[in-house]
Amino acid sequence: MKQPLLFLLAVTSLSACNNKAEDKNAETLVKADTIVKTISQKPDSVDNPELAAIAAERENSLKAEFKNFKIYTITDTIKADFNGDKIFDLAYFTHDNKKEIYIIDGKTKTATKVGLDKSFGDMGTDFDWVDFWGTINDPETYDAVVKDDEVVGARKAKLKNISLFVRRDEVGGGVITFKNGKYIWVHQSD
Repeated sequence: MKQPLLFLLAVTSLSACNNKAEDKNAETLVKADTIVKTISQKPDSVDNPELAAIAAERENSLKAEFKNFKIYTITDTIKADFNGDKIFDLAYFTHDNKKEIYIIDGKTKTATKVGLDKSFGDMGTDFDWVDFWGTINDPETYDAVVKDDEVVGARKAKLKNISLFVRRDEVGGGVITFKNGKYIWVHQSD
């Protein structure tokens, strides 16, 4: 009788230790992730006046276009609910031969390569031109109307969910938003 009881006690103790170790590892990962994100979102701008000036210029240029936005570096993974299902998704750049954007659905864990929709036009999936990106949480933005490679006007574009913006300094970019079951491009540069 004592042996089965001792065995049960040992298994329970080991299980509790493993759970505590997993919790501790998870806490460490969260702390490390938070530290990395905090550092990478404000890269040396305090110690480097040139980077501080670039960050301020980027923020000022976006204030003219968006009301509610957050700027990230392209090395940051962005966590937000992009598809409106109330579960956080992850967006990230690959940094291989060409820069590609992927969004991992928080619910299904499926990775979607951004840029495959026809709304992206000739740009396709190569985002090598992007200097920085971020999120916007505005109900609408503008979509530049282009005809014969020239901007001829703009129209309102409704945004249902938090969306991504991608930008090149002094050139512009666009917004990537989830609409009708897919990620589409809203053009915003000259």
